[in-house]
Amino acid sequence: MILCKLPTYLIKIIHSYLNNRTFNLKLNNVLSSQCPILVSMPLGSILSPALYNIHTCDFPTDENLTVCLFADAAAILCNSSTVNEAVNLTQTYILKLQMWLTKWRVAISTEKTNAIVFRKR
Repeated sequence: MILCKLPTYLIKIIHSYLNNRTFNLKLNNVLSSQCPILVSMPLGSILSPALYNIHTCDFPTDENLTVCLFADAAAILCNSSTVNEAVNLTQTYILKLQMWLTKWRVAISTEKTNAIVFRKR
C-alpha cells in the first residue's frame, strides 16, 4: 500500500479491515473453533475490487508486452513478427511474473490459463 502511495490514514483503515480475520468450518452440523485467516483477499465485499487494484498496483509490466488487468483476471498480449520471438518475449515476462506471484503468494488457476496465437494469413 505504501508502494501505491496511499495516505497513511487509508493504510491504517485497510490494515484494520484485513487483520485479525477468522473463519469457522461447519461439517455435519458440527462447528469448528475459530481459525485465523493468514493469507487471503476478502471476496464479495464492496471493497474487494478496490483492494484487488491496490494489491496489484505493482503488477509486473514489460515494454515488449501489453498487460491487461480486469477484476482478478489478467491478459498478456504480445505483438511480434515471428511466433518464436513472441514465445521468447512472453516466456521472459512469465519468469518476471512468477517472481511477483511468489512474493505476494498468489496462485494461478492453471485450468483457466491459455495461450493463443493469432497470425495473419
